[in-house]
Amino acid sequence: MRNKWSISIIKLTVFAVKRLHGSAAIFIMALLLLQITTVHAQKPPRIPLPFITTWQTTTRENPTSKHIIFPGWGRNYTIFWTGRVGGRTVYGQLAGNGATRIDFPAPGTYQVRVGPGSGTFYRFMMHESERTKLLRVDQWGSVVWSSMGSAFKNCHNMDVVATDIPDLSQVIDMSSMFEACLVLTGNARFNDWNTANVKTMKGLFNTAKLFNQPISTWNTGNVTDMSNMFQFAWRFNKPIGNWNTGKVINMSYMFAYTNAFDQPIGNWNTANVTNMSHMFESAQAFNQPIGNWNTANALDINNMFSSTKLFNQPINSWNTSKITDMHSLFYFAMAFNQPMGSWDTGNVTKMTAMFCYNHVFNQPIGNWNTRNVTDMNLMFSMASAFNQPIGGWDTGKVTNMRSMFYGNKVFNQPLGNWNTAAVTNMAYMFYGNASFNQSLENWNTSRVADMSNMFDHATSFNQPVKNWNTAAVTSMAYMFRSAFAFDQHLGNWQVGNVQSMYMMLDSTDMSKDNYDQMYINWERQTLQPRVVLGATTLTYCKGSTFRNLIVYRYGWVILGDKKDCSDCSGCRTESDDVAAISNEQDLDGFSKSEIMTDADFVYPNPASDKLYIKNNSGTVHSLSITDAVGRTRLTQNTTNNNPGGAEISTTHLPSGVYLITMFQKNGSSKSQKIIIRK
Repeated sequence: MRNKWSISIIKLTVFAVKRLHGSAAIFIMALLLLQITTVHAQKPPRIPLPFITTWQTTTRENPTSKHIIFPGWGRNYTIFWTGRVGGRTVYGQLAGNGATRIDFPAPGTYQVRVGPGSGTFYRFMMHESERTKLLRVDQWGSVVWSSMGSAFKNCHNMDVVATDIPDLSQVIDMSSMFEACLVLTGNARFNDWNTANVKTMKGLFNTAKLFNQPISTWNTGNVTDMSNMFQFAWRFNKPIGNWNTGKVINMSYMFAYTNAFDQPIGNWNTANVTNMSHMFESAQAFNQPIGNWNTANALDINNMFSSTKLFNQPINSWNTSKITDMHSLFYFAMAFNQPMGSWDTGNVTKMTAMFCYNHVFNQPIGNWNTRNVTDMNLMFSMASAFNQPIGGWDTGKVTNMRSMFYGNKVFNQPLGNWNTAAVTNMAYMFYGNASFNQSLENWNTSRVADMSNMFDHATSFNQPVKNWNTAAVTSMAYMFRSAFAFDQHLGNWQVGNVQSMYMMLDSTDMSKDNYDQMYINWERQTLQPRVVLGATTLTYCKGSTFRNLIVYRYGWVILGDKKDCSDCSGCRTESDDVAAISNEQDLDGFSKSEIMTDADFVYPNPASDKLYIKNNSGTVHSLSITDAVGRTRLTQNTTNNNPGGAEISTTHLPSGVYLITMFQKNGSSKSQKIIIRK
């Protein structure tokens, strides 16, 4: 039409020249030439270009499928599809309304073209059921996209080969757009995308393991969330140091588990970032200077450098005054050993595992303000180089010191002035620490419930702890196991709530006097029943009666110790047998007559193949025998038909220490230790 109009104008011009003269002809020619210019300057109307994708209808779970669900957003939009079936081209057309099912004539690969048509089409967000069917984005088209949030999330088999660029002018959400797109490689046109209005890029390339395209020209001036953006993006290593990050608030996990990324980002504006937790966790290659970052508003940096292999940059100048969480900050940070003694830690509450498994860090941090810290669990566990004075720390709010120096073989600094009044858990605190031997006598342990393994294999420790308040402790299992140097008085301890002492004193150097005194004092307390106490290699003499009373009254099982009065002049030499207590003098709280006239008792003890219960009271109706770890080995009803008492065969029981419990008709029971010797 435009060409015909141009020809008509030319004809009129010729007519004017022939018929008119002078200024009239000139005027007419000027008007006609202006019209020609105006006509040719008009742009042709824009023809909408379709959004083109390629799909495979079959899946591993459904190899005969011949349909897809196109996850479009809009109403009455146009879908045109084409493919090859049996050597011929097939095609079809339908209207889309929201997510639309497309049925094809046979299983196979099809190209789908979508445009608004006479309706609307503005978003694509993959259905979970179809995520493996999408193979390619061939063309973005002229669709004005409203959002890219989770658009291609979990499309494991999809790549973007489109050489045009999407219209993102209305997009504010790109979160998880390509998350878990395992084969996405993309192309250089990604760099031309207009992201000026985008506010969130959270998880954008999360687990896009192959993606490594330039995106340095992206406008990120409005982005507030970059968390998880490149997490598990193993190959990504393109420059992004010029990005505008002035509005970003969240950078948590941004480069976590990246294998290649090591680009300079030290000039980023991080003034508004509050969350940097896990930001470089397991970032295997990253080692760029970021010491000039503005961290004045940072609140959380937990795990920020955990499991990094190479990072060792100075960050001592960071403003940490608002940070509350530093747990696992340098956990397994294999190279980090930078000064950080000037950090303001006054608001930090969690330092859990902060230097755990960091084998090189050994910087002075004794001046840190720890007044608000509540959790120091695992803080220097396996930190095999750390040996700095931290005895001046304010630990008044700390409740958990579990495994704090676990496996740290070199730490040996004074801690005696620490305020431990709030601590409830000291389990494993010095486990395996071969060097530590400092005074802890003044510690307030009144709230501690768990002391299990506290000095387990702490081979140098031998300091007085007799004044500790252990009234709240419920577990002392393995507490001093293989603490080869330990020989201290424990008789003053309140152990009435302790339920487990398994292997507690095994292979310690506790003297006979200290071991005897322990039983002499503990026997006066009300104890828990059936406690198993480990005391391998220890010997006793003067405490024999009191030890046996504990066994008799409470059914304790004491393993590994031996009676030895060979070097004890004037000591009583009563038998190990519980029954032999009846020959002893009166004892506080347990009279001779009570023992001698007890109507029901077990004999012989030790036994070999048989035991007898003398059921004189006639009230014992059954019994059970359990081994040292609490397994029931025998149950039996009792009768008095045998003049010697109820007979119990123990031929199937191996040598060892057992607990026999007699159940009475009134519902009560009594227990005592028995020894089987074969």
